[in-house]
Amino acid sequence: MGHSIDNQIKFIDTNIFLTHLDQIREEEFFLISSITISELEEIKSSKNKSDEIKHAARIATRFLDKNPNKYEVIVYSHWDKFNLKTYELEDTPDNRIIICAVYAKENLGYSNLTFLSNDILARLIAKRYCGIDSHGLDSEIEEIYRGYQEYSFNSNELNYYLNNFEKSEWNVNEYL
Repeated sequence: MGHSIDNQIKFIDTNIFLTHLDQIREEEFFLISSITISELEEIKSSKNKSDEIKHAARIATRFLDKNPNKYEVIVYSHWDKFNLKTYELEDTPDNRIIICAVYAKENLGYSNLTFLSNDILARLIAKRYCGIDSHGLDSEIEEIYRGYQEYSFNSNELNYYLNNFEKSEWNVNEYL
């Protein structure tokens, strides 16, 4: 390891790499999961992600490549499925990342570990189910979600709306 395990150490979720790489660059040392590396690789070439997100994943990947001494990868293995069951968690990428943070805290001595994620539910699971200190970096994250809206259109109205759709009027995480 080569780093003091008594100091506050950040375990960084994938979404933080995509939105707050500048803050990650300032960290002296941090932890990530092998699942995060897999997710970044998948995002880079995904047909379902925006060009902006794919670009952010490529930049994050280059950062990791050029800074191998700034982080340690906690590898998720098939043995960790036992921990998922112990915490009564479903086998999802988010939960696998959280289990890697649990492993780092409980087995590698990173007792002052903080899980950083802007995924509200991932933070909740890490904190409430697994006892991991969890924080987000978006102070306005609670304000982004404003519920949902339901509209009814006839065919002509729907065609007009779709032809005149203004993406800038929508909030983050709003879908049609």
